[in-house]
Amino acid sequence: MGPIEPTCTTGTNFESTFDAVQKVVFDGQGCTSTACHSGTSPSAGLDLTEGNSWASLHDVASRIDPEAKRILPGSPTRSVLYQKLAA
Repeated sequence: MGPIEPTCTTGTNFESTFDAVQKVVFDGQGCTSTACHSGTSPSAGLDLTEGNSWASLHDVASRIDPEAKRILPGSPTRSVLYQKLAA
């Protein structure tokens, strides 16, 4: 099974880049299912549901590498989220 290709609707307007990531990646690829990153015990303590994802990601230490941030402000390529999505 190869990588999942996200689908975007041409002309879709999003409030921000993060809103696009929320809807296209987190919601659109099933990351917010109860078996993954939502519910009372989300995987890795990372709640990716709308309204919670930013606080779970922005400037928060990664459980994969506590020396790294899930989203490192001002340095996207050093952010664990970027590295996971780019892989």
